[in-house]
Amino acid sequence: MSVLTNELSQPGQPVSCVPVGGSEASFGLPANGRKQRSITRYRPRYIIPMTSHNLTARRGDITKHALITSRENGWLCGTGCLRIRLNTSSILPQYLYYYLTLPHVKEWISQNSVGATMPHLNTSLVGQISVSYPTYDEQHTIASILGSLDDKIELNRRTNETLEAMARALFRDWFVDFGPTRAKMAGEAPYLAPELWELFPGRLDNEGKPEGWKIGELHELTINICNGGTPKRTKSSYWENGDIPWLTSGEVRKQYISETENHITNEGLGPVRS
Repeated sequence: MSVLTNELSQPGQPVSCVPVGGSEASFGLPANGRKQRSITRYRPRYIIPMTSHNLTARRGDITKHALITSRENGWLCGTGCLRIRLNTSSILPQYLYYYLTLPHVKEWISQNSVGATMPHLNTSLVGQISVSYPTYDEQHTIASILGSLDDKIELNRRTNETLEAMARALFRDWFVDFGPTRAKMAGEAPYLAPELWELFPGRLDNEGKPEGWKIGELHELTINICNGGTPKRTKSSYWENGDIPWLTSGEVRKQYISETENHITNEGLGPVRS
């Protein structure tokens, strides 16, 4: 569905939309921290029913997809999405959601997309996706196990967000607002453990920072600051069967990095060092 700017409003009817960038598998659902838009006028044919549906991205990051739940009942399907309405007597929407995350499925989708500058999907291409599925009971078991893991991941994500917010607040109080030092100057009671409270000076200097603290530039505190390097992509011996982690600029933007997407060989390491 195409939506005009003057039809967008808050509040209104939510519209599923697909960000072009990113690597997450789902999109458009506020419960997962995604963006949503709302419109005031809409056509009934674009309303998303409550169950038996999946959404896939139509353009940009076409491997994105989402499972429609009761939370999204009545939402509208925007032009950036393709709606998949399933025959639930054969396959569970939850099972298909997880099936579409498999690497070989995402690779097929990427390789069969159309468009030179921005990949696109259409209903015909989506309909050609090969789907392997077990019995209905097995699908339910698989979806239940993976769904439980997703719930735990989401809980951990929210916990991490809370802890990060607390850490940011502490950092600001200690090193931006100089809260402990100002509290000492005002004669207030300590609000940190004694061993921490003792680390903060009792007054500010003429520059407005805790007495004895320094302000310097990063190069004064480092041994070396250097550029990264990229081996030639066209030379397969630099990349094939590599076991040396190679970090990209896109991965650096991630909050946590436990494994790199690419690896290079010892031969590929030579040009990077030079």
